[in-house]
Amino acid sequence: ISLLIIASILVSIGSAQQFPLQSQYQFNYSSINPAANGENDFYSVRASLRDQWKNLAGVDPIRTQIITGTKRFNNNGLGVTFFNDDFGGSYSASGASFSYSRRVQFGGSDLFLGLSAGSSKYNILVDPNSGENVNTIDAVFSASFGAYYVYDDFRFGLSVPGLTNSNLELPSGSPLNTINKHVYTMFSYDRKINQDWSIHPSILVKTTSNHNQIDLNINCKIKNTLWFGASYRTSPGGDTQVQEAFGPSFYLGIDVGRVLAIYSYDISLGQMGDNSDGSHELTLGYDFIPEDEMELVQHDENKKLKKEKERIRLDTNIDHAERIKLKEEIEKKIKDTIL
Repeated sequence: ISLLIIASILVSIGSAQQFPLQSQYQFNYSSINPAANGENDFYSVRASLRDQWKNLAGVDPIRTQIITGTKRFNNNGLGVTFFNDDFGGSYSASGASFSYSRRVQFGGSDLFLGLSAGSSKYNILVDPNSGENVNTIDAVFSASFGAYYVYDDFRFGLSVPGLTNSNLELPSGSPLNTINKHVYTMFSYDRKINQDWSIHPSILVKTTSNHNQIDLNINCKIKNTLWFGASYRTSPGGDTQVQEAFGPSFYLGIDVGRVLAIYSYDISLGQMGDNSDGSHELTLGYDFIPEDEMELVQHDENKKLKKEKERIRLDTNIDHAERIKLKEEIEKKIKDTIL
């Protein structure tokens, strides 16, 4: 019964999840778009771990591990990605890829174009057509293309994994027989509300020949340190056996400059939610930011706070007691940035 459930999942949404699924792609965007590896001019490492549909029908959860490393050298970005995706013991994939991107600057904006190439090994233990036990191992070449545009607080990304449409050695007619070309379209916006709050909405649309999946996300950051937010992922429709396989996700994390840690919990609204304990994901990251750049960030933040302090001093609409209170709050923030 467990194998048949897994097989029905593969038939219904397998083509949309031939590549590792992530809820926290916005914190590790280079893992799905090779162009993004050139965004930062320092070494950056991210590790994501995901348990999807935990305790589903008593079988192993769908476990995914992704590790990326990126850095930009002048206008050239380099990156490496390692991944392992185990689909409940019925299907697994693992591999590595290397990526290159080129930055083009114009009009105060940055356009990154990237390519990645690598090898992936697929191990199929259950035939998605019949649910029968099989044991097929195949290694295939993989390639992706990406474009990434950054202008002020706006970001737009387009990536195409599965460029080669590689074939696997599976029984004829299997929905996983071909690693299909996908198209990922991403848009995000960063908005600072005040000195303490910022919001970060984003959308990701995954498109294949027979299915679209949409992720709607909104995250907030408090005092440039604490992350929290929520998202919603659409599910297959129609008469599929796994309607409402996905649903809302909730995020909580911390960012202390060089170190990042984000946890999220996904809720499935339909059959998958009734038969599993949800999905858990954790992303850990470290940015090797040089000390002088960290001091520059602190310096810029201090300048903004001091300007705000001067504005309050000159604002005749603020009474004396309120002015003193606001000045004390800003002075405390200045001390916090120095610490």
